[in-house]
Order: sequence, then C-alpha cells, then structure tokens
Amino acid sequence: KGPFELGLEPQWRTDQGATRTSDVIFDLGGSWKAKKWLSFSSTYRFGWQYQLDGFVELRQRMAFDVKLDRDWGETKFDFRVRYQSGRVASTESFIDFRRAFRAKLGASRKVFKKTQASFACETFFAAGEGTNELTDTRFKFELERKIKKRRYVSVGYQFQNEWNTADPMFEHVLLLNFKMEFK
Repeated sequence: KGPFELGLEPQWRTDQGATRTSDVIFDLGGSWKAKKWLSFSSTYRFGWQYQLDGFVELRQRMAFDVKLDRDWGETKFDFRVRYQSGRVASTESFIDFRRAFRAKLGASRKVFKKTQASFACETFFAAGEGTNELTDTRFKFELERKIKKRRYVSVGYQFQNEWNTADPMFEHVLLLNFKMEFK
C-alpha cells in the first residue's frame, strides 16, 4: 500500500420505510498518508436528492480532511476533522452554499477473517456568517467485509439528530454499502 490512494464510493439511499429512493450519491476521493499516523484527503461528492413531490435536485460537495490514527493493541482509533462546502442547484431559489466543520472520533477492530467492526461519533458545526454552532450529531456502527482485492461491502446502523432548531429531526438509517478502491 502506497502513500496515495484513490476511491469511488456509490451510495443509494431510501426513505419512507425503504419504499422509495431519496438519494443517489457518488464520492470520488483521494488521500495522502503523510506519516504513519497522519493523512490528508479530499472528496468530491455529486448526486441527486429526490423530493416527495417528484422534484429532483442535483447536489455537489467538496470535503477536505485531516485524520490522525493510532493503533492500541488490536483496536485502531482515529480522529478526523473535516471542512466541507457544497451547493444545491434549485429552480426555486439561488444556489444554496452549505459550509460545515465536522469532528469525528472512531474506533475499529477486526472481528472475523476479512471483517472489521467500527463505531464512530461525529459532531457537525455550521460555518459562516460569524456562527459556529452545533447543528447535528451522528452515531454509527458498521460491519465491513472485504470481498475481493480493494472491494468491500458493509452493513450498519446510524442515528443522527439535529440541534439548535425548534423542530429537530431524528434519523434512524440502515446502511448497506459497496466500496471499490483504485490505486
């Protein structure tokens, strides 16, 4: 494994009890491992969000990460800080720019041959207009299995909730992912 990696990760998200498509997303990213414990990455996300009224929005986002990781016995711990900026093209309004800082603390461990379990806790902070307030928290548990060289499938559960809003949204998400890495 070299210091540079490229990856493509498609996602298909559903809602309404998994009866309809809510999002189709593609993440294209690259990373550079500067030291054994320090890496930098950037990811371009593009995709479509499907509204209940049939309207489809194109969404784009750039994210820049700094990640520290450390092995402690058989468990790997990591801390990631992300700055992201995106936009939603809408026919009803001007382009909406969404900027945020995110901080994530995670741990992963091998549980079976070719299978990793991971847990992460993440906080989201709005960035811009002189505010840096907490907007969301996310908790995620996932099992990932290597199925072929640089190809992985994973299943998991994610809980996300909003903060600092009059009517906070709570999301319970079942995760089913396929990941393919390119070198």
